[in-house]
Amino acid sequence: MWDGLRAGFLYVWHWTGLKKIILLAVLINAISVPAFTLLPLLVTKEFGGAALEIATMQSAFAIGFLVGGLLLAVWGGFRRKIITAVLGIFGSAAGMLLVGTAPFSVFTLAVSGIFLAGFMSVMTNGPTFALLQTVVEETMQGRVMSLVVSLANAFTPLGLLISGPLAEVNGIRSWFILTSFVFALAGIFVLRSEDVKNIETSGKSNQLQTAN
Repeated sequence: MWDGLRAGFLYVWHWTGLKKIILLAVLINAISVPAFTLLPLLVTKEFGGAALEIATMQSAFAIGFLVGGLLLAVWGGFRRKIITAVLGIFGSAAGMLLVGTAPFSVFTLAVSGIFLAGFMSVMTNGPTFALLQTVVEETMQGRVMSLVVSLANAFTPLGLLISGPLAEVNGIRSWFILTSFVFALAGIFVLRSEDVKNIETSGKSNQLQTAN
């Protein structure tokens, strides 16, 4: 197992565009998981809700995820998967911003925001994993995917460790606003980074060179 992870790490390390995508995926996962952990507290402390309102928020995200998945299955996304993923990142940023800034008297706005976040998360995750399967050589896909999942899970506790004290000092809403800000920065970074934006083309070139 360790040999496989090491091989995947070395493969990613020498591919700048792929390395950046994986680091962004780890960052997004590390900051978004605590947001959903804080969701019940947001509902009870900020909106004065109870079990029904918590269930409404969680169901809204799940329904958004389902609807987004159905749309992506029918539509397939843009020809360049990275563009669909960036659209999802910006959409998730907008959804989290709505959740973090919704007035306490307008709970439906927060519900709409979490629905949008769920809907757009599919647009980010689906094309990203499809992109990795497209650009990474078949013999390395299992190792690279294992590396992505391992890193994402490894850094999640760090996000949880930071989110608690920050929410305690600055309010629960602050983490959702921070999540939105990080998502937006990640989207801008992808658009401004040529080796990430053009990774589908460079990935095919790398595979052709390897085959030759």
